Amino acid sequence: MFRARFTMGSRSRGRGLPWWLTLLAYPMGLLDGYLLSIWMRRRQQQEPAS
Repeated sequence: MFRARFTMGSRSRGRGLPWWLTLLAYPMGLLDGYLLSIWMRRRQQQEPAS
């Protein structure tokens, strides 16, 4: 919700970033968080259970 509002704000204001870059950044951020959660889970599995 916050990010959607941010993309609209940056589009109307024109912060120097093209509006399509913010549209690209949103799915990339979701994908990045998804990959990060998988990576963290893998690291926890690799560590020996104490």
